[in-house]
Amino acid sequence: MPRIIIKEDELTTFAQFNATENSVLVPLFVTLDNKSSARYSNLAEFKKDFPTASVTWEEEADTEGVYRAKVSGGVVSYWRDSRALGGDQYREIILFDKSYLMICELLAAGMPVVVKPIYHEGEFANEAEASSTIQTSIAEAFAEFNDKNLWNIKFVTSGAYPNVILDGSSISGAYTSLRAVPKDRADCIDLLEFEKTLPFDVEVDSQSSESIPTLKKVLSLLSSGNSFEAAFYPWGVYTTSAAGLVNQMSAEMPACFGYLLAVAQNALTNADWLANSGTIRGRVPNLNSLKYNIGETAMHYLQGDGDEGETADVRVNPIMPVGTYGTRIWGNRTTVSDTSDKYTNFLNVRILVCDIKKQLYHASLRVTFEPNDDIAWINFKKLNNTLLDQMQSGRGIQWYRWSKLITDKKATLKALLTVKPIEALEYFDITVNLTDGGSVEVEEVI
Repeated sequence: MPRIIIKEDELTTFAQFNATENSVLVPLFVTLDNKSSARYSNLAEFKKDFPTASVTWEEEADTEGVYRAKVSGGVVSYWRDSRALGGDQYREIILFDKSYLMICELLAAGMPVVVKPIYHEGEFANEAEASSTIQTSIAEAFAEFNDKNLWNIKFVTSGAYPNVILDGSSISGAYTSLRAVPKDRADCIDLLEFEKTLPFDVEVDSQSSESIPTLKKVLSLLSSGNSFEAAFYPWGVYTTSAAGLVNQMSAEMPACFGYLLAVAQNALTNADWLANSGTIRGRVPNLNSLKYNIGETAMHYLQGDGDEGETADVRVNPIMPVGTYGTRIWGNRTTVSDTSDKYTNFLNVRILVCDIKKQLYHASLRVTFEPNDDIAWINFKKLNNTLLDQMQSGRGIQWYRWSKLITDKKATLKALLTVKPIEALEYFDITVNLTDGGSVEVEEVI
């Protein structure tokens, strides 16, 4: 394979054509070990390879008053729960791996999904066991996706389970393995996900008088983020009907699921370098309720807008009620807490740069082994300029400039592409002047 090196150099600080599909990588627990990783573009294609098991119930309750469930066929992992029917009688129900629900909903919304099957023999004891198992499985599961030639992905997730776990006074979890994928590829974004039971504000346990672990504590322990990563908060209850499972028409799902649904919805009418947040593009489909409500003070903390001593070390994009507009994604930041506000601190700019780098990679493949002359240089630029022109006219960049550089290395095309991105508007500094006079001169600055 020819060696292709694409580097990124940040020169400045802040004072429908997509280079790649909005595909997301999702791990899935399965009960058969003959399933391999694959990309799916529609729900029917996925369910053909990963059918849901058939669930039936005993017609008579056992001696404990429970109508037992039976599972036959299917390849998706599951666990059992019970539901009261009245009196001392219960019906045992089957709850399937929630990542299965996540994949079905994203495919139904039009977002391609790269599925990484993780073999797990038999059923889980409960959802907590599934969440615990994925922390130990994810490192090995994601190793194969570091190759950007084999896999075209934009977002990396741990499915419908958290990847940042509070372990006493420290942080553990699969997030370190998730971060390794974009670190090696440098053309995609991993999505941090916190535990669903972590409120933002400190609450006190009346029985033990000890502080309950909170998201604020987790962020201080996590201590650092990076520009190839984004985080959202909090979990919510979502309609999850695409899988066709009677018992799981709604489910508690992680915040990144809401973001991905918004990305899928906006991709139908908007370029993917526009921020998927705010009153216009920040609506979260299928969201019924939030696990916790975020106020404006908490929002500023999560976004790193507070005083120096109160600013979060890892920036988080909240999903929160916004005035009369309803619930919206109200943040557009990567997790890096760099106070200089570099372009790639903005999530939409990071996505734009990832798209450019993917296009450069595929254009490089196209002209590899062609004669190394001016015609190859012209053709290489043409392969990339379609996207760059679309970004310029579509409010993604202000301008771009190519420079061919001199090199003494044989069989090498060395060039510099300089791009000036357009960051999303976040801050307002407006002054209202009050005057006693009957008129006032106003100087308009454009």
